[in-house]
Amino acid sequence: MKFTYEIENGKMVKVMTDAYWVKKFDENGNEIYFKDNDGYEEWREFDANCNMVHDKNSDGFECWYEYDSNNHKIYFKNNNGWEKWWEYDSKGNEIHFKDNDGYEEWYDSNGNMNHSRCNNGYEYWAEYDSKGKEIHTWDTDGYEWFCDDYEARKAC
Repeated sequence: MKFTYEIENGKMVKVMTDAYWVKKFDENGNEIYFKDNDGYEEWREFDANCNMVHDKNSDGFECWYEYDSNNHKIYFKNNNGWEKWWEYDSKGNEIHFKDNDGYEEWYDSNGNMNHSRCNNGYEYWAEYDSKGKEIHTWDTDGYEWFCDDYEARKAC
């Protein structure tokens, strides 16, 4: 493996090369460029807090990210039209996720997913004990699981 440095856009960039690829890193150590021997390339941009805000590759895929003031990812969009959103509580715990296909997840304050909903109407719920172990789940298909005995029972 070989290390060199070059100037790009007025900034010092670290370049790593080996027999199979080339990688470039910004002054914060973020990988900003990758190219392999097959010609695949990827370019990344980062904000001042080292959060990736833009990713693009030679296959034509491109995506963008947004973050809140606490550096939590709150939005994603790609060039295929897929979008995702995240919400957090005041302690920084993820409490809600959704995408533009109609899928959603809700989380408790311990980070456990306690409810999800698909765009086809299917829903799933879960309860946890004080140690975060899933103990009871049920869904809109009428199934109910009690995780102490691992039996699935059709609800009446």
